[in-house]
Amino acid sequence: MLVLLTLTVNGTSSKFLVKMLGLDKGTPESQTVRSQALKHMKSQTSAQIKKMKDDINFANVNWKVLYDYLPEILIEEADDEHNRNVHPQITVNSRQISFDPIPKSLSASSNQLNNDQYSDLISTNSIFQLDLEIASKDRYLLEPFVQPRSTTDLNTDDYQINMRNEIIKRFLTAMAVDYEKQWYLGMIRRRTLKVLIETVEQAKTKISLKRHWQLLVGHFHMPLWLKFLIKFDKIVWLNRQTEKSLFEHLILTIELALAFHSATSRLEHMLLKIPEFTNIDNHIISNVLNDAKKLQVRASLVLQDLQYSYKKCWTVEMTKRCAQMLLKYESVAIIQLYETGMLNEMEYTHILQLIQKKLFHLEYGHIMSIPETDFHLEQDNQFNNLQLFFDLSEDEKYQLKQLLKSRRKLFQPGELLLRQGHITSEAYLIVRGIVECSEDLLTCYRSGHIIGVDSLFDKSSSTSNRTYRAGSSIVETFAIDQSLLDIFLSNPNTLQLIYNEIALHMLISMYQYPIHLLNYAQIKVLLDEYALFYRTETEQDVLSIQLKRNERLFILTGTIQREDDDYFIDGPQLVTVNQATTFHCNSNKSCVVYTWTLDNEQECLQIVRSFTTTYRLSDSPDEKADANVVYPSFSDNPTGFIQQNHSLVQFARSATHTSNFELIPLESMDRYYERT
Repeated sequence: MLVLLTLTVNGTSSKFLVKMLGLDKGTPESQTVRSQALKHMKSQTSAQIKKMKDDINFANVNWKVLYDYLPEILIEEADDEHNRNVHPQITVNSRQISFDPIPKSLSASSNQLNNDQYSDLISTNSIFQLDLEIASKDRYLLEPFVQPRSTTDLNTDDYQINMRNEIIKRFLTAMAVDYEKQWYLGMIRRRTLKVLIETVEQAKTKISLKRHWQLLVGHFHMPLWLKFLIKFDKIVWLNRQTEKSLFEHLILTIELALAFHSATSRLEHMLLKIPEFTNIDNHIISNVLNDAKKLQVRASLVLQDLQYSYKKCWTVEMTKRCAQMLLKYESVAIIQLYETGMLNEMEYTHILQLIQKKLFHLEYGHIMSIPETDFHLEQDNQFNNLQLFFDLSEDEKYQLKQLLKSRRKLFQPGELLLRQGHITSEAYLIVRGIVECSEDLLTCYRSGHIIGVDSLFDKSSSTSNRTYRAGSSIVETFAIDQSLLDIFLSNPNTLQLIYNEIALHMLISMYQYPIHLLNYAQIKVLLDEYALFYRTETEQDVLSIQLKRNERLFILTGTIQREDDDYFIDGPQLVTVNQATTFHCNSNKSCVVYTWTLDNEQECLQIVRSFTTTYRLSDSPDEKADANVVYPSFSDNPTGFIQQNHSLVQFARSATHTSNFELIPLESMDRYYERT
């Protein structure tokens, strides 16, 4: 204890004497060299920021916040600690050189991700239609490399199973290494890395990529105490603490999903770099890659929903992520300057310590204070983004908000919303999250869709027609009972949208393939944008519908009569007209009818919207992140370099040999490019 106290006192006194005598300032000549070295670092960082601003991966970053993480700020802090003034020597026009907060080009592009039109487009697409057939048919990676080999003696069940297990273990190992690289680059925190590595090791015991994803989804679950606090929203102070905890949970979810999506996308690149690996067994590797692709699509859906549903939280995470990457980039630049002799030992050590302090704050500080943002802590009001309420007046919106406040329900990943054949008295309007249908694994429902509305509307049956469960993320809903459904159907601004939802689910429940070749997402577009909507408002209304040959008629409710005879058609029923015909609706109850042409169906077949998630199998350079975004352009690696006692030195060695990194799912980039 005495020895430790002596060492502490001696170290503190030595630092004090060095500063008092001015020995830490160096000679004028050394300061000149130092200023030029730091000027070089500033120019490199300036070029790096320009690349980041042009990169779609950083479109959601709040660039104003990043000013505190630029080299000139580090230099100012160093000058303040050493009572010297080298900063003016290297900051001529520095604000223009190193940092241009939100130029016109960036503002024009990034604003399109958050403006009302973009939100409206996404909110109308409330169905994801997965296309899994492409992956199973495509040999996009293996054909150019695989040489035919005879496996007559090896095509046994044991061999197939053992080889598949071995390949999966190798892939899991590659993913673990990839996670460590992501942490080195500042893309994830140490806490996130710990979760990722633990789940990989547990998945290795089961030899399953799917098990790895399932374990990660387990961490997406909201803690029970947090779920309880969200329901108990009567105390303002407690609500603030709840929002902070929710932010922390969402940040962890985003980091885990991004890391998994990025790692699985690089398994195929591993085969491109080592084509001999595919010669082991073409069929087995193809199957394993297809399984990984399916999991990657699930991660992509989670990320797309998080990006849309929690815009402020997503922006905070992307800004913090960019700040960490910039600091690690600057640390590599500092180390390389030290390797070339442009910085002496003391200057190099001190600046690196400043960078480490900022990195430590980003790593372990509270998420809402790093970086300091001008955001309100409360999440975006998703109520205003729901298409169902777009056309309501402000008074109507306020009344509905108060009415729906007590009807808010949260579902954990995998939790059932409705079970087929079970009695139900509620439907659910999805506010956030992804809902999957057990009877149709290729269709996912998202914000704006109403689950179970057909059973609620059909008063003759009170059982659910299908089974719905929360996907791989938390699902937030509003419960809709019969009284609330009647309110929506009595409002002319919400009436047709509700009937469109009912018609969609009626068609899905009545017919396995209700309309030739159209998937459910395309049927929704058909009803929303192409079909003609007819409704008798009172029992005395007379409705006449004239149809041409090859037109379709869908009677949702009511009864219609064909003009040329006494043939009656009761709803719900889908009819195709073979000749010009006129139908009349004049019954003692209301009638709701849709009509469209076969040409409308063909047009919908050609539609590929952001609700359609398909695999990106191309390996073109345009779809990769720029490798220079990761580390400085100077990458010389002197063999005589002596490693210092800093963890960032090891990071520099790894960063200079890191492959390209994909930060945001390519499906999100597609939507961005469609808007720009």
